[in-house]
Amino acid sequence: MYYIYAYLRSKNSATANAGTPYYIGKGEGTRAYDKHTHVNTPKDIRYIVIMENALSELGAFALERRYIRWYGRKDLGTGILLNQTAGGEGACGRIASQETRRKLSKSTKDYYNSLTDGEKLIRRNNTKIPTTLGLTWPEETKKQMSESQTGKIAINDGIKCITIHKSLFTEYAALGWIKGRLQSDKKYINKDGNIKKISPAELDRYIIEGWELGRGPLSQDIKDKIGQSNAGRPKKPHTAEQRKATSDRLKQEWEDGTRSVTGMSGKNHTDESKKKTADSIREWHKKRKEAKLNGHN
Repeated sequence: MYYIYAYLRSKNSATANAGTPYYIGKGEGTRAYDKHTHVNTPKDIRYIVIMENALSELGAFALERRYIRWYGRKDLGTGILLNQTAGGEGACGRIASQETRRKLSKSTKDYYNSLTDGEKLIRRNNTKIPTTLGLTWPEETKKQMSESQTGKIAINDGIKCITIHKSLFTEYAALGWIKGRLQSDKKYINKDGNIKKISPAELDRYIIEGWELGRGPLSQDIKDKIGQSNAGRPKKPHTAEQRKATSDRLKQEWEDGTRSVTGMSGKNHTDESKKKTADSIREWHKKRKEAKLNGHN
């Protein structure tokens, strides 16, 4: 079983008065009384308070995050706690200083450079991201994967993009983060079935060399790869309610005049489909004509 604990201030400080918490944590066993890396454990156990106990791990994570949001973090300027993360599992929300980032980068490079060529090769092979293409997941696994992403949003600071839980957005917004992924200003160009993505500054040079703007027509090789990747994938059937809702929406758009050409040029339709389309267009023109005669736009 897990619990939530707090370390209290023994005297007044510039941040807050005595008796207020300066750290909130989640633990089990003797965790609340053990030594911590980034915060001092009170020597007097009277200043260690168990706030909630007999919790599941998931419940403890949720309450830890709630208490940290309630009291606020000193490093973010939102409160009085010395916590460096938003709580919960992992280090989500931690803000590393430039000096810390520099040290981490140097130690990682030093470690990698100390390896032999054989060790580097083994390390690269063992750290490749595995592909999930073609794998099928049990329904329970799909449900768990879906639930793990619920409530998460993408944010960016203009340089990098990360994914966080939406409850943390206020803290990140105070630091200048905004919702959404980074938008690339690069453009696609094509030539003889080849496709590239370049910066706008390079566009003129490529145009002179005969490249055209846009992705262009796909080569047969790319079409074959797309076909192979989609082969065997079951199509999700639509319910009668979904088909009716789509039909009603399209009819309303045609009547409002907001429906534009859908880009289905070249598609082979059956004679029955062509007749239905022609009848619906004639009916639409008839209604429009009657509406004009009755003084409606």
